[in-house]
Amino acid sequence: MAKNYSLLLLSCTILVFNSCNGIQHQGPIAARVGDAVLTEATLETWLTDELDPELAETERERFTENWVREELLYQEALARQLDQKAHLRQLLEEARRSLLVSDLLDGEFSGREIQISEDAIQTYYRQHQDEFLLLQAQIHARHILLATLRDANAKLQELQRGASFEELARNHSLDQDTKFSGGDLGYFSAADDPALWESCRKLQRHSLSKPIRTEYGYHIIQVLDRQEAGNPRGLEQVKPQIIETLVHQQHQQRLEEFIARLKASKEWAIHNREPEELP
Repeated sequence: MAKNYSLLLLSCTILVFNSCNGIQHQGPIAARVGDAVLTEATLETWLTDELDPELAETERERFTENWVREELLYQEALARQLDQKAHLRQLLEEARRSLLVSDLLDGEFSGREIQISEDAIQTYYRQHQDEFLLLQAQIHARHILLATLRDANAKLQELQRGASFEELARNHSLDQDTKFSGGDLGYFSAADDPALWESCRKLQRHSLSKPIRTEYGYHIIQVLDRQEAGNPRGLEQVKPQIIETLVHQQHQQRLEEFIARLKASKEWAIHNREPEELP
């Protein structure tokens, strides 16, 4: 659903939008509370097009009921003149400012997708390796989970004859969480999974284990990599973290450039108080 949820800073934003007295509405009405209405058009706007058709009606009913409940509460709050309280008026004004600024920035930066190059990722990784040091040793492994020892031995023989580990995992592993990624378990430490760590601890890199029995069935495990404590994690492990950091930096840089342009086009000043003289 391609909706801009950065604007939803208040749970009642949609209520405020639909509940203002005097606003002319068009089209069929889905719900009404006093003079406030929820139109079918607005309801369709807020419901995702990706909903399963069997769930769409349930979601529609849930949304409409929630709108009625919150509108009743909202109108009761207005009837009691709670919006006239000083601290609430301040909060409402702050929320209004936040919504407007958020919409301004969304409009200013929309359509300007940030691209992070591989060179930038690798440069950041080289310059910040001290941020990625391992506190505990880690193992990267993959596995195929099978129901019986007979099945496990058969698949082990296929692997030893050169069959693809990834293909066998996708076609035969019972582990639904890893089978579609070729049985990849990712990196883990002894603290993450003591039993799995113990099963992998003595395996040589890229060697295949004999079938290992657990409560889930029989596992064939292959260790892909080992990393010792004190060494930096591999680039592929930390790439998502690096990309997130670089994207944030780019956003911040664009924001600072935008504010600099606004400063150059408007009159503004910061008035510093003079320190009070001592008696």
